[in-house]
Amino acid sequence: MVYKYKSLRTSIVYNYGKGSDSMFGSNLKDVRKARRLTQQELATLVGVSKTTISGWETGANLPASQTLILLAKTLHTSIDYLVGLSTPSTINTDGLSESDIRKLQMFADIMKE
Repeated sequence: MVYKYKSLRTSIVYNYGKGSDSMFGSNLKDVRKARRLTQQELATLVGVSKTTISGWETGANLPASQTLILLAKTLHTSIDYLVGLSTPSTINTDGLSESDIRKLQMFADIMKE
């Protein structure tokens, strides 16, 4: 099954094959937890309800393309990872303070430029 979301500037396709219908939800939840955010905190950051975040994570529904872009920016990840087209590079941050983790994220963002 393929879900398509189109806007004037963006066309994003969510590919959901057999057994992978919760790929987006699973990836979203993994990234949210890695960023140490609750569903409510993420909801506030992207301007939706906690119920909406829960629906995305369980695979009940999908975000609009503009919201998907905002999610990726907010979570410092790629749309490709969120929709299951790529795998992330990870760094073990166990034992680091919140401040140190934010510094690592800022450094990674600078390196991408």
